[in-house]
Order: sequence, then C-alpha cells, then structure tokens
Amino acid sequence: MKNISLIISIVLIGILNSYAQYYKEPSDTNISTIGTNFYQNYSPSASDSNEGSNFSMYKKWENFWMQKLAPTGSFKLATQAINTYSTNYTPPNVGNNQQNGSGWQELGPSNNNPNGIGRVNTIAFDPANSSIMYAGAADGGVWKTTNGGQSWGVTGTDKQLPRLCISDIAVDPQNSNYIYAATGDIDYNYCTSDGIYRSTDGGTTWAPINSGLFSNTNYNRLIGKLLIHPSNSGIMYAATSDGIYKTTNRNAGAPTWTKIYPATGNEFFKNVIFDPSNANTLYASGTNIYKSTNSGTNWTGIATGGNGLNMATAFSPESVHRINIAISQNSTLVYAYIVTGNATSDLNSHIYSYNISSNAWTYKSTLDIVSGGVGNVGRMAITVDPSNSQRLILGSVDFYYSTDGGSTLMSDRYNLTHADHHIFKFKPGSSTTVFTGCDGGVFELNVASWDVNMTSTSRNGGLGMQLLLKVQVLLLGKSVC
Repeated sequence: MKNISLIISIVLIGILNSYAQYYKEPSDTNISTIGTNFYQNYSPSASDSNEGSNFSMYKKWENFWMQKLAPTGSFKLATQAINTYSTNYTPPNVGNNQQNGSGWQELGPSNNNPNGIGRVNTIAFDPANSSIMYAGAADGGVWKTTNGGQSWGVTGTDKQLPRLCISDIAVDPQNSNYIYAATGDIDYNYCTSDGIYRSTDGGTTWAPINSGLFSNTNYNRLIGKLLIHPSNSGIMYAATSDGIYKTTNRNAGAPTWTKIYPATGNEFFKNVIFDPSNANTLYASGTNIYKSTNSGTNWTGIATGGNGLNMATAFSPESVHRINIAISQNSTLVYAYIVTGNATSDLNSHIYSYNISSNAWTYKSTLDIVSGGVGNVGRMAITVDPSNSQRLILGSVDFYYSTDGGSTLMSDRYNLTHADHHIFKFKPGSSTTVFTGCDGGVFELNVASWDVNMTSTSRNGGLGMQLLLKVQVLLLGKSVC
C-alpha cells in the first residue's frame, strides 16, 4: 500500500503541475458537483467559442480534470496524496547532476526564440545589481541570470523542492544572497503551495521556512505575494489564500509567521504592497482593498462605499473574482485591476484609481472579451511607470498601456511579446525598461516612446521550463508512446 500511495502521489503531482488554463478556484471538493452547478446556470452565448469565455475556460478545465479524478471525482483525495508526498519529501544529493541517480537529464528545448519557452509567473531583481534577476516558472522552479537575461541557469530548486511551481520571488534588500520563493501557482491553482522556501547563498541551496504559515489546511493553499521591508532586517509579509501573514525574524534560523488578517476565518489575498514613501503603510487586495497605517496591525477596507467604489455592490449581478493592485512611486495613486463575472457571463476586467489624499475612487475603463481584453484571474498584471503616475502597463491575454491613468487603454496585441501576461517589473533605476513574465517566458521591453514604437526582445536563453504534455519514442520504425 505504501508503494501504491507513492505512485499515486507522483502521478497527481504531474497532473496538478501540467496545465496552463484554469477555470476558477474550486468551490467544492468534487468535480461532479462543480459541473452540475455550472451547467444548471449555463446559458449559451455567441462568445462561447472565444478563448477566455466562461464556457471555453470551463470546458478546458473540465476536460483536464474529469478523467484524472476518476472514479471518485474528489479533489480532497488528490490533495491528501500530494500533501503526503510533499511532507515526506527528502531532497536528493545536491551535488548530483542527475535526479537521485534516476538517469534523467535535461535535453531541451532551451533556446531563445520568439515563440517563448514556457510560463513565467514572477520576476525579481537583485537590489544590489540589476543585472542579476530571478524568474519563477509555473512548472520549472527558480532560474537565475547574472547578465540581464542574456542567459539563464537553474538554481537548486530543481532538486530541493518537492514541486517546482513558483508564484513569487523576493530578494532581501539587506543581503541579496537571501532569496525567498513562494511555491504554488497562484495564477491557475493547478499546483497548491508547499509554503515558502529560503536560500541564503544566492539560490544554490533551499530550505522551507513555514513555521506558523497556513491556518487553512484544505486543498486550495496558495501564496500570491512576498513583501520584504526595505529597511527592517526582520519584517516580511505574505499574501495567501487564507489571509496576510507577517514575520519579524525572516533571517533567523527558523523564522516564525503570524496571521495578521483576518482575525477570524480566511480571506483570499492576491497582493500586498508598501506605500513607497512610508513602509508602515500597506495596501492589500483580497475580497476588498485594504489599508494599514501601522505595519499590518490594523486594516480598514477602502472600497466599501461613499468614496466612489463599493466592492460589494459595484459590479452586480457579477461578483468579484480577484483584485490586483499597484501604487505610484510618488504615493499619490493606487490602481486596482478587478476581475468580475458570474456563472452566466464572461469575465471582465475593470480599472479604478484611488486618490490617496482625498480617499476617492475613480472608474477608468473596462476590458471585456469583445475588446480582446479577456478577463482572467490568472492574467492580471499591472505596474506604474516610476517616473509618471499616469502611465500604466497592464496585461491580460494582450499587452496594454495607458498614458492617462487607465482611462484609455491601447494594445499592441501580440506584436511585442508572447500572449498571457503574469508580471511586469520595471528595471530598477529605469522608467523605460520593463521585463514581463508571460506564457512565453521572459521578454525585455523598451517603453520609452509610450506608443506603437515600443520594442521588445526575448530573454529566454537557457531557460528550460517549457511545458511538454506528451513524449514519443521511435524504436525500430515503430512509434512507442
């Protein structure tokens, strides 16, 4: 029975790590119940065949999971098997170039081509040297470049983490040899989180630092953001699927985490950010948008009505699925990227801005499936030009930019990069160079013109994280799968 459990665990790990389209976070533990609820509320639409439509996304999700959860259809059983594997995982010899003597070696593909190399969820810069970057893959661990993306090499995550799905990476501004990786896949939830791993030697070795993390023990554990205090050597925050956590001893041998919001129950948080002018002030996006002015001790919802946005009623009859946020470098504006929808409508993406000094929200624009801005909880990247609070870059399926605070969104469609954007990061010290992590890997953008003359360069050399769904071997003229 022990051997059978191990085989089941390994198979399910491959299942949960191997698909790039996700319908919604499961609201039930059984796929049959989810399907029944969907079809009972489904109404045919002319947009059903469009990529990103509610129906299309559900069918992809259903097709992926239905046979793999047979015969019970239980997500809970699958998760239990995976958690057992992760808990009991013992890393092989770090110095061994092959996985635990199994004989497997990476052969590729790992070339720098315009079609991309696989999904990148996050990008992080070394605060001491912007030529050093880290990329977190949906299915390939943490990768490192020391020459600004010209070439990449794998870090030690390929052997030391039980699973290789990465949601976020943070590099310590006090000591850039300390790197933190949030495991799991926040964007599509096919890979739940094994917690936070830390490297103290620039990515060579990794160890979990999860004491106190996750009060939620169900199958939907995820981490959306890691946030390190810019000047305090101990404080760090994590936005997770059951709330916001904080540690005050991140560099200790065994850091401890404390859940600081909500006080009771759980709430899914996508992001948490500092006010650039005051690290005691934070903003976070959960089911509402929250603000804390005392380092996370107390939180107040700032989109509850009376100031231009009430998250509970603004999008009725649609409901809010997820919210992402970004703040201007001059601490005047917070931007909210809000994805909404319901069982009978396609997902929409709404842009709002929040004037910090006047405590007022302003509606800016909406992207829907008709305009090519497919709403999707896994593709909602947003960043603000550090030199101009009115210039935004946003990502859904397409790449968008705005020079008027989000009121007008312009798109270059697929000409600049691969589609499906998960992260945008301005290069430190620059307001013209932006790196994006997308379903095609890493791309460097020159946005100096803020018009159709923007350019991009693929930065995927050496990245080995392409998603391969099938392998065939030709043996003596016969095809063997």
